[in-house]
Amino acid sequence: MRGKLFICQVSELSQVRTRPLCDLVEHGWDLKPVLQGYQHFIKQFGSLLRQLDDATEPEQAFVIRTLLMHAFRRVQLPDPLLPLELLPKNWPGIAAYELCHQIDQRTYASAGQYLLATLRREDDAIAPATPDFYRRFGGLP
Repeated sequence: MRGKLFICQVSELSQVRTRPLCDLVEHGWDLKPVLQGYQHFIKQFGSLLRQLDDATEPEQAFVIRTLLMHAFRRVQLPDPLLPLELLPKNWPGIAAYELCHQIDQRTYASAGQYLLATLRREDDAIAPATPDFYRRFGGLP
C-alpha cells in the first residue's frame, strides 16, 4: 500500500464561525434556473403520462422517448446533484426524475421494437440491447 494511500486528519477550528449547510448552498449555487427547468419539464411531460397506453404505436413511442430523454438530460445537465438534505423542500428534481422514469417504463419496449425494426432493414445482424440498457432508471422489466 506504500505510496497508494493518503491519510488525512480533520479537526474543527474554534475561530471559524460555522454556518448552516443550506446557507452555504444558497451562496454557492444558483438553483433557481435548475428548479425552473425541472418545473418546466414536469409541466411539459406531466399530462403525457396519463395519455400513454398499450395502444401507443412503436414509432410514436420512439419519438416520445427520444424527446423525453433529450429534455430530461438538458434540464439535468446544470443540476449540481447535491444531496437531498441540502436542497429546498419539495425539490422538483425528484418528481421530474420519477416522471421521466414512468414515461420511460411505458415507452421503452415499443420504442425498442421500432428502433430494432428500423435498424434491421439495413442489417439483420443488429444485436438487441445489452443488459446495461435495462439497468437505467433503477431497472427496466
